[in-house]
Parts: sequence; C-alpha cells; structure tokens
Amino acid sequence: MQIGSDVECFLRNSSDQIVNASDKIKYTKFDPYKRQKIKIYYDNVLAEFNIPPCNNGKEFLTNITNGLYLLENIAKPYKIDLIAAAIIDESMAQDSNATENGCNDESNAYTLKFNTEIENFIKNSRFRTCGGHIHIGTDNNNLLDPVIKPLFVYMLDLFLGIPSVILDKDITQINRRQAFGKAGSYRSKSYGLEYRVLSSWWISKPEYTALIYNLAEFVYYEMEEKIWEKFWTINESENEVSYNCFGYDSSMIRNIINNCDRIEANKLLNFIYNFMPNELVNQLNEIIKI
Repeated sequence: MQIGSDVECFLRNSSDQIVNASDKIKYTKFDPYKRQKIKIYYDNVLAEFNIPPCNNGKEFLTNITNGLYLLENIAKPYKIDLIAAAIIDESMAQDSNATENGCNDESNAYTLKFNTEIENFIKNSRFRTCGGHIHIGTDNNNLLDPVIKPLFVYMLDLFLGIPSVILDKDITQINRRQAFGKAGSYRSKSYGLEYRVLSSWWISKPEYTALIYNLAEFVYYEMEEKIWEKFWTINESENEVSYNCFGYDSSMIRNIINNCDRIEANKLLNFIYNFMPNELVNQLNEIIKI
C-alpha cells in the first residue's frame, strides 16, 4: 500500500487578488519542475504540486511539507491560498489556460457515471476550485477489481469524507461541491484510485495531514479485510453491477458531504468510531477539539 497526493491552490498578489498561476509558474503538468520527487506546475489558473507514493505517514507528511515549501518559494512574491473555491477576474477567464481541463474523466461511485459537468463548468464559468486529492496504490488484485473500487470509495466517504466535513471550516467548500468534490468522486487508476472529495484544507497544519494519511491507511487495510461487507452488498448480473447499502443511510452520507453539514456529520461520529481503533479515535477527537 502506498499513498500519494496532488494538491491545488490559488495564488494571490499583494493586493489580495487572485492571479493566474501561469504568470509566475512556467511549468506544466507535462513538463513540471521536479525536486525531491515532488512535481510543481500550473493547472488551469491554479498552482499545483504532487508528491510521490509514500510508504508511511512520516514520509507522507514530509513530502507534503516539502511540496508546500517548494511551491511557496517558486510562487513568490505571490502568496498561496488554500480556499476551496473562488471566482476569478473576467480578464483572467479570457487567458488561454483558463479553460483547460487537464484531467481525465472523474467518476461517481454512487451514480456509477462519469461527471460530465466539469468540462462545461470550466468553459462557461469563472468559478474555479481547488482539490487536495488522495491517491491510493496497491498490488492487491482484489482491490484493483473495478467492481470493488466503488465500495472502496464508499468507505472513504464514511471514514474520511465525514470527518473532513467537521474539520474543514472553509465556507467556500459548499460552493466547490456544486461541481467538484461531491461524495463518491474518484478516478480509477491502474495502481488503485484517486479519491477526489477533499479540498486542500488538510495541508494547512501537520496534524491535519497526519490524520488524513492515517484515515486513508485505516480504510485501505480494512478494505483488505472486506469491511464493506458490514454495510454493502453487490448485485451482479451478466451486464450490470449494482450496490445496496444496508448498514447505514448512504443517501445521508452523500447529503452531509455535498452540503457540508457539520451538525449531521457530528451526529455520525459515534457510529464510525465503532469501527475504528482507539488510537485513531483519540487522534481524531483531539484534532476536532482544536
């Protein structure tokens, strides 16, 4: 098991205005700046860095910290802003890179369909959003099974998405989820999957970063033990696969994440704590108190 990440953010000038990251960062996703296996580039009008796959939490935290440090230095004198969503200036929206969609299609684990809104959203709106996506890699063929990947995402929503709603205080997150970061958002990868629900808030403090890694790691190892069988069944026919949730209200999970409903998320904590080790429960509780 390895966990990596790509992190997007806005850049602001001394007048606190959002600027096109490509004005300062001349590296692209296809020709990035590379240092310590960290890659930095612009994507659309955003600044972005990604880290290599990590084998443990210490390595993950070190790479996120180094990635942020490198990006901050490359972006100077501009400042990094980790807000989830913002409206860019009309003149910036005319820049050639402002309508680029540098990503492959995103899927939704609940609808089992691609998110077809993204392309039109980028081309027809001045609204831009930032994600802090979690990449999980495995050599476990069972977890690489396309039938199992939606179940993996359901468990990530339950054990990672719900706590993130409580911890993420960014009021622009609900705006981001008009088109991006909805419950169930993921990309299937040859090495595993990319969980796309979170924005970039969790890189703002080391304790947040460490928690996100630990929660993702917990879900991974629980998936190896088929934790999903406690909550979901798979219905397979010759030409179709569907999933039935019997262990909790999956529509409630979706509503909590999509609407950033912290009150309802808090009500679910005791339920998800039943399945977590005490050490992880204590870590999450301590951070919630901050």
